[in-house]
Amino acid sequence: MTRNLKKKRATRRAWTLANREKLRASARAWRHKNKDDIRRKRKNYRIANRERLKKWQKNYHRKNKDKTRAYWLLTKYGLTPDQFQKLLLKQKDCCGICREKFYKIPHIDHCHKIGKVRGLLCAHCNQGLGHFRDSKKCLRRALKYL
Repeated sequence: MTRNLKKKRATRRAWTLANREKLRASARAWRHKNKDDIRRKRKNYRIANRERLKKWQKNYHRKNKDKTRAYWLLTKYGLTPDQFQKLLLKQKDCCGICREKFYKIPHIDHCHKIGKVRGLLCAHCNQGLGHFRDSKKCLRRALKYL
């Protein structure tokens, strides 16, 4: 590589780092302006490469299943896999509401306002709470109704 080319690349890199926010704003504006075209192109790509994408997804999830789940637990709920296992043992592998044994991976119940994890629930109980939008008032009314 020539000296001049190295110098140009270094200058370009420095400018990019100095104007990062400006570049991001510009890219965001472009994506907003062209969102319909972007959606159409993505959809066409997915249709044209359906089998290839299925194969990739299957292989990716098989190889990275534990790593992906651990990252998801940590970023979404602030739980490590060990903390998740402790919660599971504490609840004796049962739902926190109906006390039925888990037959699939349990759902993590959490407060949507502060993000605090309350416990583990089965799919039915988790969806039930979700339909009541974590409202104690609505749950009391439903209990009174029953």
